[in-house]
Amino acid sequence: MAETSPFDLAREDPAVAASRVLKVTIRKGGDLTRTEKISLIIDLFEVYAGMPGLDSKLSVSELYNEFFNDMFKHWTSGNGANQTPVLPSREREQFRTKVEAPYESLGTKRSHSQMLDKPVFLVMKFDPEEETISWVWQDENKKVIKLKDLESRLPKGVTMNDAKAWAIQHYDSVERERITKYNRDLVIRAARRRIYNWARPESSHRFSRDPERVTKKDLIHLVLARDVHRKLTQNDNEVDAIIDRELDDQST
Repeated sequence: MAETSPFDLAREDPAVAASRVLKVTIRKGGDLTRTEKISLIIDLFEVYAGMPGLDSKLSVSELYNEFFNDMFKHWTSGNGANQTPVLPSREREQFRTKVEAPYESLGTKRSHSQMLDKPVFLVMKFDPEEETISWVWQDENKKVIKLKDLESRLPKGVTMNDAKAWAIQHYDSVERERITKYNRDLVIRAARRRIYNWARPESSHRFSRDPERVTKKDLIHLVLARDVHRKLTQNDNEVDAIIDRELDDQST
C-alpha cells in the first residue's frame, strides 16, 4: 500500500483555519488555512524532506508534522521574518579526536599504568573540496608523535585504524549536524517569511510564490569524511568495517 503523499496530507489535514483573519497572529500550524498549508507543501516540503544528511527514518506523515512544528518552534508571525541563517565555520576540535580505550569515556576504571600514560590525539587533516585526508598524531601539547613511538603510546587494545574510524565518525557527526541545521534553518526561514507576509494586513496577493523561494540548489552539500576515505582507500576497507561495527553496536 502506497504511503499518503504530503499533498494529500495537506488536503485532508483537519488542523486548519477556516479563513485568513487579518491582524490575527499565526501561532501554530492549525492557524494556517488549507490553501496556505498546500502552498508550503508544494515546494518547501520537498526541499525540507530531501535535505542532505537528514537520514530520517520518519514516515511522510511524521515528517509532515515535524515540518510544521519546526516552523512555529519559538516563533509566531508576530515575531517577523527571520534573518538569513549563517553557516558556522568548522571548529578545530571537529578535526581533533582524543584516542581512548573502548568504553573509557563511559566511566570504566583505568588501571594505574594506564592513568600514567599521556593522552594521544589524532588530527584528521581533511579537505572536503579537494577530497584529501592525511593524519597527524599529537600529544596533549599538540606536539607530533612519530609513528615509531605511536604503538607504545596508544591505549591497550586500540589500533591506528580504530583511532581513524573514531576520528571519521566524530568529524562526520559534527559536520552532519552543522550542515543539516543550516539547511533546515534556510527552509524554515523561507516558510516563516511566507507566513509573515500572509499575516500582514496590507498583503493583497497573499498566495503569490515567494520571490526568494528556496530550492534544492540553495542547500549546502554535505561531504562526509567516511565517503572520501572510502573512495581514497578502495583496497583497504578495515577502517570502514570498524565504523560499520560501531554503528551496528549503537543501533542494538
